[in-house]
Amino acid sequence: MPKRSERAFTLIEVLGAIALLGIVYPIIITWAGQGIRSEGNSRRRLEASLIADKRLADIEIAFINGTAPQLGLTETTEDGYRLVTLVEEYEFPLAITTDPFADEAGSPRAAEATETPNLLRRIVVRVLLRQENGQADGPEDEPALAERVSFAWDTDAVSFLTGGLAGLAEDGQ
Repeated sequence: MPKRSERAFTLIEVLGAIALLGIVYPIIITWAGQGIRSEGNSRRRLEASLIADKRLADIEIAFINGTAPQLGLTETTEDGYRLVTLVEEYEFPLAITTDPFADEAGSPRAAEATETPNLLRRIVVRVLLRQENGQADGPEDEPALAERVSFAWDTDAVSFLTGGLAGLAEDGQ
């Protein structure tokens, strides 16, 4: 009679091993699929972040060069992503005037002080996936892959303000 170590696997042992593999392999395949999807989502978010950063940098450079974009909402497509850009006036929480002493109590200059134009612009850049069917719901209806918010000075308004302050200094006030 052969020794136990020399014998082949029994049918029950083979069936048990197949059943165990039948349970373990689908779990491993599911984990691998989730990992691949997660990598794809991370790659899309990284690409969207780079596109948003580039668009925001371009807008900020335009503000510096005095060629700021118009106020409002624009939408473009780049590398399969939708870029939604909003440039809007930003309201300061406090009133700001061209005369720094106009807020003093009882100042006769308070009545003469003019409100400055709204100097600050709020810039919002959102990067969304492009709709394959061509129908886009509003940009607020879907989550952004990347969103950047920045603020920039409107150079035309700043030159008005600095010209106004220079005029006050020349008058000796």
